[in-house]
Amino acid sequence: MIDPSKLSQAEKLLWSYGITTPQEIDLDAIAFELGIVVKRRKLDGADARLVAANDRGVITVSVGTHPKRQRFSIGHEIGHWVRDRDGEEMLACSKADVSPKNQTAKNKEAEANVFSADLLLPPYLVRPMIGAREPTIDLTLDIGKEFDTSIPATAIRVVRHARAPAAVIVHSQTGRDWHFKNVFWPMDYQLAPQVHHESPAMDLLYSGSPRTKTRDQKEPASRWVWGPDANRIEVRAQSIKRRDDRVLTILRLAS
Repeated sequence: MIDPSKLSQAEKLLWSYGITTPQEIDLDAIAFELGIVVKRRKLDGADARLVAANDRGVITVSVGTHPKRQRFSIGHEIGHWVRDRDGEEMLACSKADVSPKNQTAKNKEAEANVFSADLLLPPYLVRPMIGAREPTIDLTLDIGKEFDTSIPATAIRVVRHARAPAAVIVHSQTGRDWHFKNVFWPMDYQLAPQVHHESPAMDLLYSGSPRTKTRDQKEPASRWVWGPDANRIEVRAQSIKRRDDRVLTILRLAS
């Protein structure tokens, strides 16, 4: 049973339209119901733009980005419309503003990203799909296929709802780009800044093809984290090579 009073703002919006499956999340239709027209155009210097005039608005999203990125951008601008709109204004959101990884800072852009994540991957639909499954790349790909969402956004959602310490880490060849740790992650365990040379993720980073993934497997914790007894415990890790040549890893402390 779902208690609507416990849903987030974005989930309540979906619930008000009677949405009960991922396939029903039509962002253009939702925007239209809110008084917004969505246009896809070439944009310079921004991933998306919202122009608001009283109770009407236009979202313009860059056609130069991946379709899944466009969906997140639309959700982000809907978040601004619902949360931040005040009369007539124009908001232009950069690539850094519209990013699934930007969900922890306390500002309007981060809050719009949280709204977008909840709109595209509503917890009331995602949790039943996760069930008792462990947070892995395999689970991320399954859920991303159902919800038509990017690997980073879906990985963050999967890790956020894990029942044990877990983290998402993205590395380039120059080091760690960003990470997200769930609420169970111990404060005294810090993530290593580089991919360890003995980890399967290293081969993936330097020679793997896009969408290639490693197995979900145990590794010495000292390859991935710094902290008490890190040289005596293990983690489980699974990585995937992204189209931008970065490697995204879902890491969890092994029980």
